[in-house]
Amino acid sequence: MPSPTAASPLPPLVVFCHLRWGFVYQRPQHLLSRLSEHYRVLFVEEPVHCEGEPRLDRVPQGSNLEVLVPRTPVTAPGFHDDQLSVLKPLLAEFMRQEGIEDSLVWFYTPMALPLVAALKPRAVVYDCMDELSAFKNAPKQLRQRENALMKMSSVVFTGGPALFEAKRPLHPNVHCLPSSVDVHHFAPQRLRANSAEAQEAQRLQAHIPPGPRLGFYGVIDERLDLALVAAVADAHPEWQLVMVGPVVKIDPASLPQRPNITYLGMQSYALLPHLMAPWDLCLMPFALNESTRFISPTKTLEYMAGEKPVVSTAVRDVEVPYGGIVRIGRDPVDFIQGCEEMLALGEAERRLLVGRMQEALRKVSWDRSARTVARLLRQALRASTADSPAALRELAGLAPAEGFSSTSAATPVVRTAGASQPPAVRHMVIGAGATGLSAAYHLGLHDEGHDTLVVEREEHVGGGCRSVHQQGYTFDHGAHVLQSGDPEVKALAERLLGDNLHWLPPRVRHVEQPAPQVGLPPLRADRDFGYPLHGGFQALMDAFLPKLDCELALKTTLLHLSPSRRTVRLDDGRSLRFDTLISTIPLPALVQACGEEAPAELRNAARTLRQGSLRCVNLGIGLAPGREKLTDAHWMEVPAGTVFQRVFVQGNASAHNNAPGGFALSCEIAYGPDQPLPCEGAALIDRVIADCRRIGLFSSADPVHFASQLDLPCARALPDAAQQAALLLIRQWFGEHGIVLAGHHGRWQAEGAPHAFTAGRQAAELVMTLLRQRGALTTTALQQAG
Repeated sequence: MPSPTAASPLPPLVVFCHLRWGFVYQRPQHLLSRLSEHYRVLFVEEPVHCEGEPRLDRVPQGSNLEVLVPRTPVTAPGFHDDQLSVLKPLLAEFMRQEGIEDSLVWFYTPMALPLVAALKPRAVVYDCMDELSAFKNAPKQLRQRENALMKMSSVVFTGGPALFEAKRPLHPNVHCLPSSVDVHHFAPQRLRANSAEAQEAQRLQAHIPPGPRLGFYGVIDERLDLALVAAVADAHPEWQLVMVGPVVKIDPASLPQRPNITYLGMQSYALLPHLMAPWDLCLMPFALNESTRFISPTKTLEYMAGEKPVVSTAVRDVEVPYGGIVRIGRDPVDFIQGCEEMLALGEAERRLLVGRMQEALRKVSWDRSARTVARLLRQALRASTADSPAALRELAGLAPAEGFSSTSAATPVVRTAGASQPPAVRHMVIGAGATGLSAAYHLGLHDEGHDTLVVEREEHVGGGCRSVHQQGYTFDHGAHVLQSGDPEVKALAERLLGDNLHWLPPRVRHVEQPAPQVGLPPLRADRDFGYPLHGGFQALMDAFLPKLDCELALKTTLLHLSPSRRTVRLDDGRSLRFDTLISTIPLPALVQACGEEAPAELRNAARTLRQGSLRCVNLGIGLAPGREKLTDAHWMEVPAGTVFQRVFVQGNASAHNNAPGGFALSCEIAYGPDQPLPCEGAALIDRVIADCRRIGLFSSADPVHFASQLDLPCARALPDAAQQAALLLIRQWFGEHGIVLAGHHGRWQAEGAPHAFTAGRQAAELVMTLLRQRGALTTTALQQAG
């Protein structure tokens, strides 16, 4: 996150929260402690009852973060209306004494909204980490107050995908910001047995009898299925259940009491990894009710960072992203069975599970989340105008009884400029394949501090360079390796992957006289290639993510592009303006997105562009004892008459692509309208296996442990001489509108993955040149007008 400058000082960040800073260390503490590196953060807690005059206690939590604890004689709980008349002057006087003229106001609870009257906000943020209205004892006016907060917010964050889907129709600038994790904090490798924390954790659990330990930590409240906890304990008296966390909003007497259930109460964040270390399994026994409908538990990722098997009930924001890693129990019997299965995992199975956890964790961190928040806060501040604070103060000036009473039927409607106008971004990149990721990365280097939005229709980055992980095997979307004469490409890959990159001299095996490689990208035999040790080629794509200071909109499709108005409409409901746009998606799709704005001759030209498809049949072949591999080759070119044209030997690109005792191969079949597939489904797999045996790749004695198909319907652009006039017309039209086309699909020219990184860098450099030229023209025009 860029540091504030004298030219553009960042206002203090005033946060109203229903959770106390010293309570469970979670989302607010993670985000705000990181944001305090660049903002002065004032964290306002709910009032505490005291006798005498009201006051604000100041509790420093770092050089730039301070907790403000209001102490008042009012007995009403939380940010109750009865508290507001006392709190407003307290806050106003504090701001006056501190010389704070304006602020950026952040709400975790809508109940504190009227307190904005004591401030001069340049922008308002709502971090909707939970659906508080569904929690036990929620104030009856909370929903009404949230409606008002949504209307005046510049930006809204949600705590997970389910909550995002519920809130995004209510505001034009909603962002899904799932809870994340500090992997290093929970990593078993960093724990020291002789540390004070380790000794304290050992002392706390020393009295627990021997036996498998199943642990939970977190707030113990109405969101837990206590009957399920009891059922697990009763089903296996030899299991020891360890429950760590404060009991809130429920009667402690309602907790199930069993000889094999231990309650350790609330423990510090520093102690959690050490408490978890001896556990054999981690539990998330959440009830499935209104209070858990939108939760996105932080502990999911923390358990995985601790490398523990996890069993959870079917919470949506656990099952959807992590159902392949976390065992989901759909009823008490299935939950208990899931615990039995996870406790019975062998060493090899556990290693594979930890590998999948590490793959998921590579894509998330609190540092990355904080960078995303900081970028969106800068955008909200830039979008705010001189009249925005006045509008907010007008709303804030309403007394609780006038504008926010529990009996009021209507709420004031006031929007900031950032909420009422279509938001703008500096740079937009369509497509998060290798070219798009490279472009976004280099834009961050050239234009630090400015916002970039990357739009990707799939749920993972990488485009055609993605990988899939199936039953312990890793398969790429076609053969992708790093072979480039550009030293900058090699340096970038080494910078991104570090020790996860190795370089190999290529080995190509020709089986008899190879058939022409029609429609397949070329692979060279005269230059070393680079490949990730772990994670397949996807690992290189994912390695960009921690380096990107931009918004990444996954599972989002471009619906409409207006090059003349410089606007886009996305299927997540947003309409946005942009200064620059880089497109890496297939040219026909880009032309189609322009609709009638694209001339008829341009639309006709786009229809003439040819593309090829690819079907990968992926095989996991069993290895006989003592046999390490099927072949020494990295890829094989096969004779005419074979159903596939090439074999990419995944297992030799990296041994970590193989499941234990198996070996990974990917047989590539180019197809299209003029070259249809000979058959489909199981018949195609059988045909591939038969041809592999016929050419001697493996024999009938080698068992096929795994087989799957991966279809890439637009794998390759197939430019030819007849298309050049059409391509020239399309490229020229977009160029005249300042739209930069980049990469294999974006420019519709045959290029391999290594060139994509160069293409992304060149695209970023080009848009910066266009911006400078546009700025020079504007300056000239102003001078002439003057």
